[in-house]
Amino acid sequence: MERIDENQVSGTPVYASWERIIAFLIDMLILAVPIALLIIAAYGIEGLTKLAEEADSESTMSTEDIVFSLSMGLLQMAYFVGFETSRMMGTPGKKAIGLIVTDSNGQRLTVWRSVMRYIGKFLNNFILYAGYLLILFTPRRQGVHDMLAGTVVVKEDNFKQTEFEN
Repeated sequence: MERIDENQVSGTPVYASWERIIAFLIDMLILAVPIALLIIAAYGIEGLTKLAEEADSESTMSTEDIVFSLSMGLLQMAYFVGFETSRMMGTPGKKAIGLIVTDSNGQRLTVWRSVMRYIGKFLNNFILYAGYLLILFTPRRQGVHDMLAGTVVVKEDNFKQTEFEN
């Protein structure tokens, strides 16, 4: 398939907007279990409250805390990249809502494209999540992370009937 123009999609696939919030919440609930287990393994059961207290204080992070935070980021990245590049074409949260993530040609994401998408999500955090608000206003319902990676989130039922073409 040839690459399509960002503003032209034949068949008008149904791009997802608000449904993405529900999918994200489902994914965060799924990720909460392994993250809580890792916190308990690293800090003991009191680690769950310790991290919350430290987040509220202005204390500097120890090297151990920095390594742990990076580990959590890598766990989340592995989750999103792993599922988005799989045959599922989306995380369990997206699948539960009936969404998939594709490139601009309607193809499954490559690892590189999915990593770029994750990095874009991380960058959204630094601009006070404003990059996510674009989803509500762009024709293809893309946030900064989608634009950076050249991806779209579409409703799976509609996608099966839609051809992405020039």
